[in-house]
Amino acid sequence: MKMHPLGYFIHATAPLASLLASLLIIAGVCAFQVVAESKTSPKKPTSTPLPHWTRLIMAVDPGSQGDAWTKTSFNHSKWKTMKIPGHFDTAQLPNFDGVVWFRKTIELSPEQAKSKAILHLGQIDDMDVTWVNGTRIGGYETPGHHYTVRNYPVPAGLLKTGKNTIAVRVMDHGAPGGIAGNPEQLFLELGKETVPLANMWHYAPGANLNALNKQAEVHIFLRPLTRPAKPVPAFAKGFKITDDQTIILLGGANAAESSRYGWIETLISTKHPKHQLSFRNMAWPADTVYQQQRPRNFFSTSKPSYGEADHRPTIAADTIFLWFGKMESLETGNEKSPSSFRTSYEAILNQLDDYTGRVVLVTPAPFEDPLGIGLDSEELNINLAEYVATIRELADDRGLPVVDLFTELKGKPVTSDGQMLSTEGHRLAAEVIARQLGFSSQLSTGNETLRGAFITKNALWRQYWLPTNWAFLYGNRQTTPSSRSHIRGKPRWFPEDVNKSLSDLEKMEKKIWKELPKK
Repeated sequence: MKMHPLGYFIHATAPLASLLASLLIIAGVCAFQVVAESKTSPKKPTSTPLPHWTRLIMAVDPGSQGDAWTKTSFNHSKWKTMKIPGHFDTAQLPNFDGVVWFRKTIELSPEQAKSKAILHLGQIDDMDVTWVNGTRIGGYETPGHHYTVRNYPVPAGLLKTGKNTIAVRVMDHGAPGGIAGNPEQLFLELGKETVPLANMWHYAPGANLNALNKQAEVHIFLRPLTRPAKPVPAFAKGFKITDDQTIILLGGANAAESSRYGWIETLISTKHPKHQLSFRNMAWPADTVYQQQRPRNFFSTSKPSYGEADHRPTIAADTIFLWFGKMESLETGNEKSPSSFRTSYEAILNQLDDYTGRVVLVTPAPFEDPLGIGLDSEELNINLAEYVATIRELADDRGLPVVDLFTELKGKPVTSDGQMLSTEGHRLAAEVIARQLGFSSQLSTGNETLRGAFITKNALWRQYWLPTNWAFLYGNRQTTPSSRSHIRGKPRWFPEDVNKSLSDLEKMEKKIWKELPKK
């Protein structure tokens, strides 16, 4: 079904939850009595935060602005029609993901309008909010309810003689979406009478998924990071490591691949042997500043309906290396330019401000044609230079350290295919990073044992960070037999394997700290 990450949270036990509920009820009664006796105005109730998708929808969806498309006065006669139930993205709106509105007007007699009413809409893929005559009567606004049958009681007095309008805002964030149950599930129940609703409805697309994702409060690749009460303060005078800390690497393919070589970790650690430095490469091969995709339920914030939440704890970020720009320079179109790159890159920096002020910007390495297949590397680098200049400008504007791989590696054979750094390219890039940050970039033969330990540690991290068979681990195939022990059905062995990777990683990390050559 959908491919959107959800989350992990702590469960309260049933007895504790019951006790808390009782205490809340008692507290509520006491509070009422005090207010009544003192005759003071009651405090306004604390509002419940809107669900994630609802916040995004309210910000950009045209039908949700001022509840425009929920009102009975809104004229939907010029909208197209489709037969319900059905999936809108199979024919009417091919490949559309996002918000689609459905509206229908029905006529009721005086006797029908007075009846006790329940609106039955069957299954809706994925989420919905439903209104009758401009009043909300129900909704499921979090993922995981695509199999939930919608049965919404209609408040007494809401229906009226004559025309009545039903409006349904459907939100789909991947794969087929729509009011998609069985025809017999769609009807308005009026006492002992029913009004069939499995017929033609008017529909119109609202905000698409791309527009909604741009409104996301936190980039997906930042969810695994712990957001501190106060951000880590910025470097006072250039890049410095003065204490134990966690160093995070974010970026695309070249950043992700750097963990296979261990050169960056080796150079930084040997310069700071007195400090316990934890390196966590969170780069993702397909990431760009425009889009970062993750498996469904990846470091999410709530338990999914289909099983166990991704319980991996978030990670502190003291210093962050940000390595983007190469793939972005290859993208074309009105929305892909140095200007749009700056906007998206700056949006990431703005969000990182909530975590740490210690951010190092790394420019991409230049293009070349090592295979002699006719790549116009000169033209590619002319374009890439604009993106590099943008990164340097952002670094200057914000007072951030910048490592310029583009300038230092130009003219040197550093890639395997023109884009991806070769083994030698990764070594040279690590030396440039070390040198430009102000410490020795010499990799001696004595460092090879240490580098080998980092390579082993990084492999364990990849097993924990990028586990295979995600759907069986924390995705929507947790209940399948292959996700569980074949003997008892318990435990689920994939989570145990992931946790063991982290345990082995931490042991290897402590060994590295112990064996670092002290100066």
